[in-house]
Amino acid sequence: MSVISFFVLCFGVLAVSVGAVSENERNQISQSILPHIVKCSQEYGVSEGQIKDAKESVNPLGLNPCFLGCVLKSAGIIDKNGLFDVEATKEKSKKYISSEKDVTNFDKIIKDCTEVNQKNVSDGNKGCDRAKELVTCFLAKRGDFSVFTF
Repeated sequence: MSVISFFVLCFGVLAVSVGAVSENERNQISQSILPHIVKCSQEYGVSEGQIKDAKESVNPLGLNPCFLGCVLKSAGIIDKNGLFDVEATKEKSKKYISSEKDVTNFDKIIKDCTEVNQKNVSDGNKGCDRAKELVTCFLAKRGDFSVFTF
């Protein structure tokens, strides 16, 4: 189901190398993010078709930024002030990234993307603009990591 697969596309924050994630871990990730995606897609009128299109084009930035913000905020990646919550993201990633090398690489990406908290946004603490900036950063910094594991 594309909505479940969308987790990694939208999140970027739990970026893992394709080979580092077992099928069981993917299922755990899917189950943990699905409620956030369903809630936010209903709240922002994002259809499964739009999610599928974003997935197929490998471009989540075409989706409503407030949908992205809602998912990331609901999952605790963006905090109530609309900022990227670095520590919470690191903590959450530990549930899904087991390789020490992958943890180190992911921590570097997180560190590099903390810059999004310094950018001016037009939506205050809503998290829409920041989510778009964060997803953009993760896509740019991922290197040999992939946020697309479907």
